[in-house]
Amino acid sequence: MSHIKQQHFSDRSWDEAIDLTLRRTAYGAVAGGVAALLLLRAKTARATAIGLGAGFGLGSSYQANQDLLHQLFGVEPRREPKP
Repeated sequence: MSHIKQQHFSDRSWDEAIDLTLRRTAYGAVAGGVAALLLLRAKTARATAIGLGAGFGLGSSYQANQDLLHQLFGVEPRREPKP
């Protein structure tokens, strides 16, 4: 019975992680696109701004998903000692 509960938790966690990754990447790309349309004129500069926004969104979701996935796999997050 506990295996079924663990599987349900695992599926829900993966769904949340994928959903968060897709949403933040899309929001970052949209924000980069809006900024590019307002501030930049060259097509390559606009594409770069969109890619940069998507990268920021992807990095943000990676940081947020780390805690969720560490909890899922039972790994203690590595903490840096304070100086």
